[in-house]
This record gives sequence, C-alpha cells and structure tokens, in this order.
Amino acid sequence: MILLTGVVANAGLPAGLLAKFEALPFTIYYTAAQYQTEDELARGFGAALVLLVLSGSMMLGAGALRRALEKRRKGEDAWN
Repeated sequence: MILLTGVVANAGLPAGLLAKFEALPFTIYYTAAQYQTEDELARGFGAALVLLVLSGSMMLGAGALRRALEKRRKGEDAWN
C-alpha cells in the first residue's frame, strides 16, 4: 500500500510552497496503473527517474555531511 501522507489526488504541480500538491510516488503509481498513451507512460518513467535521482543525491549528501561531522567531532578540519 502506498503511503498517501500529504497527497491530494489530481492536484498537479504546486502553485507555491503552501499550495496543494501530489506526491511523486503517488504520481508514479497512478501513471503506471492508469496510463492510456505512450506519452503518459514516458512521464511516469521520468517521474520515477526524478525520484531515484532525488533519493540518491539525498543519500550522498547525508553521507558527506556525516563524514564531515565525524571529522569535526574528532578535531580535524571538517571540509577537507
């Protein structure tokens, strides 16, 4: 089951930071289940690629931050 926390179905792209939005995993799931044209399916694959890139970059960033903080805690220069 997909977690629908913060999801508003068919809300589309947000107009601002406080506007309604549609979560990326929900968009991928909905597109995969309901696509009717190859363009819609391609958009679903694009959304999945964006989600993978975002997740990977956040993991790499968290790892770099962890290493920097560990160096700082040990008394070394944190950013070298």
